Amino acid sequence: TLSSACNNNTWYEITVKREPRGLFSRWLFEKHSASELFRISKPSGNYYLPDDQQQDVVCLMGGIGITPAISMCRSLEGKQRAYRLHLDYSVSSPAEQIAAEEFARLSAADNLLTHRVRFTRSEGRITQSDIRDLVKAYPNATFFLCAGEAYLQTVSDYLRQAGVTEQQIRIEIFTPAV
Repeated sequence: TLSSACNNNTWYEITVKREPRGLFSRWLFEKHSASELFRISKPSGNYYLPDDQQQDVVCLMGGIGITPAISMCRSLEGKQRAYRLHLDYSVSSPAEQIAAEEFARLSAADNLLTHRVRFTRSEGRITQSDIRDLVKAYPNATFFLCAGEAYLQTVSDYLRQAGVTEQQIRIEIFTPAV
């Protein structure tokens, strides 16, 4: 996934999780040499923060699904805006979290950016009550979800049950290509 700021047109940063069954990640980690070039297409699709965003944003991310939120937060760094961005990041343990120091630094410098890391092995998974609390705190937000299929299904169901419309939900799913 592209994880560089969207306004960076000079170079792209990608974040890749090594997956035992993943075609690209196996090639990248096991066969790719540092001197070997590969082509990356320009970003496309509709899973991004629009320049004209007005409503609050809540990112509900799990595991490696955090990468789009990294890009969003980097893109907002130093920019004036009227909306809040909250990141709720579920990860198994502290050892598996990504960009912890960067999120701490970015949220310390931006009072409209907040984040919460949920360590699921010790704290449990996100609940319907957690989602209701987020919807209450961010009633008209756009909800960006990115994680594995089970997380996405559960969290999107919780959002709908809390009254969030389909137009407010954006979903990105990661599946290994085999």
